[in-house]
Amino acid sequence: MEFQRKDDMADKGNYDWTEFYKHFADGLLHFKNNREDLVGKIVRSYDEAGINLPRLTADGKTPKDIDPFSVIALFNRANTPQVRKKIIHALSGAFGTNVDEPTSFDGIPVLNSINALFYDIEKHTQEDLDTLWELFESAISYEGTGSIDDRRRLIEFYDKAVNQRKVKWNLTMGLFWIRPNRYISLDGRNRWFFETKKIVPSKFGTVIGGEDYLRFCDLLLDGIRTGGMEYGSLPDISYDAYITSETVNEQIRSEKVAETGVLGDGGVRVTHYWIYSPGYGSLKWEEFYKEGIMAISREELGDLREYGSRSDMREAFMEARDDGRSYKMASLETWQFVHEIQPGDVIFAKYGTDAVIGKGIVESDYIYDPNRSDGYVNIRKVRWTNNGLRPHPGKAITKILTDVTAYTGYVGKLNALYDKTDDYEEEEKVVGCEEYSRSDFLNDVFMDEEMYDDLVDRLRMKKNIILQGPPGVGKTYAAKRLACSFMGEIDPNRIMTVQFHQSYGYEDFIMGYRPTSEGYEIKDGPFYSFCKKAEADEDNDYFFIIDEINRGNISKIFGELFMLIESDKRKVSIRLMYKDELFSIPKNLYIIGTMNTADRSLAMIDYALRRRFSFFTLEPALTQQGFIEYCESKKSKELNKLVETVRSLNAAIESDPSLGRGYCIGHSYLMVSGPVDQKTLRSMVVHDLIPLLEEYWFDEPTKIREWEDRLLRSVE
Repeated sequence: MEFQRKDDMADKGNYDWTEFYKHFADGLLHFKNNREDLVGKIVRSYDEAGINLPRLTADGKTPKDIDPFSVIALFNRANTPQVRKKIIHALSGAFGTNVDEPTSFDGIPVLNSINALFYDIEKHTQEDLDTLWELFESAISYEGTGSIDDRRRLIEFYDKAVNQRKVKWNLTMGLFWIRPNRYISLDGRNRWFFETKKIVPSKFGTVIGGEDYLRFCDLLLDGIRTGGMEYGSLPDISYDAYITSETVNEQIRSEKVAETGVLGDGGVRVTHYWIYSPGYGSLKWEEFYKEGIMAISREELGDLREYGSRSDMREAFMEARDDGRSYKMASLETWQFVHEIQPGDVIFAKYGTDAVIGKGIVESDYIYDPNRSDGYVNIRKVRWTNNGLRPHPGKAITKILTDVTAYTGYVGKLNALYDKTDDYEEEEKVVGCEEYSRSDFLNDVFMDEEMYDDLVDRLRMKKNIILQGPPGVGKTYAAKRLACSFMGEIDPNRIMTVQFHQSYGYEDFIMGYRPTSEGYEIKDGPFYSFCKKAEADEDNDYFFIIDEINRGNISKIFGELFMLIESDKRKVSIRLMYKDELFSIPKNLYIIGTMNTADRSLAMIDYALRRRFSFFTLEPALTQQGFIEYCESKKSKELNKLVETVRSLNAAIESDPSLGRGYCIGHSYLMVSGPVDQKTLRSMVVHDLIPLLEEYWFDEPTKIREWEDRLLRSVE
């Protein structure tokens, strides 16, 4: 096992809470044999604080017994810091804890408010509570003595308690609360952190036993003492786990792009469309419409942000409901509600499987509101733009929440249900797009200013360009960003991307007959639909991107419209094959194609295509300043050596009469989003570069072996 040094942790947390927690635990221990009095103090403390005491028994009555971990959990559940401090102040006074109350809760994991007890509220036994008290006492004792006998006793009661209902991994959280400098919490967030940082040799499986748990704690403490880990304490680790996971979650939220996303490879997320059922049987619709929200219940799970993964959420479902169901679908819907829906997304509210009853636009992030009396505590604000019953096109899916973005035809039908002729629909607000300038393009794409300016000028004049080049130079990546820089903003609604292939035809691209349940009907293709969209918005530019344009039969795909794409033919109209309609391509529509120059399976581009497009060649940017800065940021000698080897390899490819510069290896083959290590680079060579060489020099095995050896040696 190797510890990962945390060299970049500049802002450590405030851990003044540790002393209070320890002294409070010591005070609790005095009530091990006087638990009824303990419960009385808790009840009085809540009354004095003016806060409702959480339900501690199945019938809602005051219990006569309670375990010590559940007492501490009263101020370590998903409440606001202000509420937690208020509870602590009241309990501190009742128990006479003569230590300063905490000002911060950095590094403290908390339980969900609904399941914030260490016993099953309906099925626990007296033995369950007694076991938790024995564990509590032995954990405090072992921290003080370190004796073998105390360790054995601690392991004995840990192994007994961890298998009790509602305990599992929460037990390690409770031990961390009472002695935060001796025991580590293995809550879901911390387990993810240890796995990600490779502090554990393999993933945590089922909850670990007492002996393994103490060994892990010892290992962490030894790493802290010897400097193998650059942390000052166990709370330091727990706080970094929190900071790291929040950072990762934010990156996921901001960078996650749907498969239909306009920028795709690292770009900005497009608007998503969701089908949603407002309450059981859609009975909450009128209420949610008036409040301007969408909501789901899942009250028993508490604050849904506390779950580090969908699997953690699913586990919580199974534990809370305990009915033998898998909760795969419920956990997916719930995870999507919290993490995948974004402000600006469109929601279609449905009634059963036969009707749509409203449409709206999401306006907020996830909100947890435990004060709602109806149990629908998980909400998002929505500006409902429509309220009216419409027949659903076909049968709607029965799930509570479904992302339907990828089904563009279906989304079109849903949008058509609430068209602008409806006199009750309020005008949609104009939502601003993120700016995207010339400098943004030059920062994102390894291209010099002169070439960019030439590219934009030619696109403006010709209206049709093709970005060609060898594999890995970022042709599609550049095409999408070129469109955004031309528009001056990132507007996914004004960019459409399709990919040509050998079987792609006019019927797929323009329009044609498609089978339906009642026979055949004419369906509009993406190019026809997008042209109509651009035509209706002549003040703005629209961009149609054709990936792998040379893979399709251009004349067959464009048909009678091929002539109309020329810049000086944009006002010319022609009658369509399948419609009695005169059609023209609007002047505000630009076409950007991409072409792989190393694809041997393709024939030469015909003259008709070359005459209608300007061609720009993108080359490997291995010597561009931007790529050099990228390599420097990775701080990897092996990466630098690999780049030098690929430069030499490209020189050999360019000088090969059977290949040439159109077959050189692009810079994107050498780029990774995360940290660079030897294993990653070797995998890159073995699985990406060598197969490419085997295709290039299929009849020259000696040359393949030579470069295979050189590439592998460069990353050793």
